Amino acid sequence: QATQSSCVASPKPALDRMEEPSPLYERGDIVKLSEDPDQVRKSFDDIDFIWDDMMIPMCGQTFTVLEQPGAYSRHLEENLPPDVIALASPDESQGNTWFFSTTVIEKVRSREEHALIMKYAMSVGKGVAGAVRFIFEDAAQGLCQVVFLIKKWHFTTWSSKAFTIMSISTGITLSLFVPLKECVTARTLRNRATSKRPELARDLVMDQAGQSKASATAQATSVAIEFFPEDPMATTIERDMYIAEYLQGKAYTTRHASMCYKALVASSSLFWTSMIALTFVERPSCGGDQPWLRYIIFLFVTCFDLLVQVWVLLHSRLGYHLVIFKPWRLFAGIVLTILGHFDSFADVTFTGMLQNCDDITAFTIKERYFHISYWRAGKTFDGDRVFPLPCKLADISFMALTIGVFVFQTLPGMYMLFTKAKIPVGFKMNELNLLLTLMDEETLYMEGGEEAMPQESAGSLLDIAGASASASAATRLIQD
Repeated sequence: QATQSSCVASPKPALDRMEEPSPLYERGDIVKLSEDPDQVRKSFDDIDFIWDDMMIPMCGQTFTVLEQPGAYSRHLEENLPPDVIALASPDESQGNTWFFSTTVIEKVRSREEHALIMKYAMSVGKGVAGAVRFIFEDAAQGLCQVVFLIKKWHFTTWSSKAFTIMSISTGITLSLFVPLKECVTARTLRNRATSKRPELARDLVMDQAGQSKASATAQATSVAIEFFPEDPMATTIERDMYIAEYLQGKAYTTRHASMCYKALVASSSLFWTSMIALTFVERPSCGGDQPWLRYIIFLFVTCFDLLVQVWVLLHSRLGYHLVIFKPWRLFAGIVLTILGHFDSFADVTFTGMLQNCDDITAFTIKERYFHISYWRAGKTFDGDRVFPLPCKLADISFMALTIGVFVFQTLPGMYMLFTKAKIPVGFKMNELNLLLTLMDEETLYMEGGEEAMPQESAGSLLDIAGASASASAATRLIQD
């Protein structure tokens, strides 16, 4: 230990009173360190660990009780004194583990309670985003597409028919059935949470991160001044971090987290900018095939978005676990991202195509289709039933696209991404479904801890973390 000059909160020689960890604080619990640095400093008089001034910025912040103490303190993992808990060290020292007295720790919520709150926030967020999308976009746009098929069925190519039918099906599936499922899930989770502890009801909100951008930025800035430059590998895979907190800069990784955040903003901005451009450029003819350039642009921006999401996802310990050991869940997230992007692309394409059609102000349906006797006995009825539209179909579609997609989806989604608030809703509105899949995996981990991960996964991650921490420490010694 003498060679680790940067270690703080280090154990003193006397460690003969080891007992089982206190049941009041279990690994994975969310705790808050006392806001008073003097009180925290004084608490070290009663435990076999050492105070350091680098702990001052940690005071008043919330932390996760470590699921797995670092390599340096692994011999303490099962033998921590009952009055000591392990929290992540901000400068990667001491195997990424510092120890604090439980007298200056306040338990915010248990691991199981935090998992319920996270699941509820995600369900409500996805439900709200889907409902907004259905009401303001897919319902109106779907009706316009049905009217178009009725009116132009015999004048439309088969590829255009298939494209339009796929658009209707995708919109209904993503924005109607998914929100209904999430609403039922959210109601069930709320009942479970309040039955455990009624006061948890105040924490059941959409913004699971629970902190605004301003306070998160101020916190990260005050911490970054005091700590060492970050090693991206050591500050992500090694630590018990969640993706929302990482992107908000709460985990002492402001530089690399900022790169991930900016990449997500850039990929989402590129997608929505291309959708706006495709509304007016290279429009297909009325009922005709799509120009190949439109497909190429769609594939490019969608693949770029997926690559950015995978890159961000790999900054998380659980993200690495998801890619290596649960590729089927990763594939599901990729499919949902493609379908979500296709839904917007199809609406943009359909609206652009209608601008090249003759004015459609009414549509007709054969009279016989409205009579039960025709369907039961084949009775014939002459004539058509006419349904006038309040205005041109092209105008209705353009209004649904502008209001439903660009006003109620693009603008709120980008605003939430910029402000880092209501993370699940922002992810859903920008169709960042890979990151939503990661957040689902995080809630499973919160409930089950290391047991929720295969043994080979946990071992691989710890080996990588240990190697990265050793390399980081060696680099620092050389620099010194």
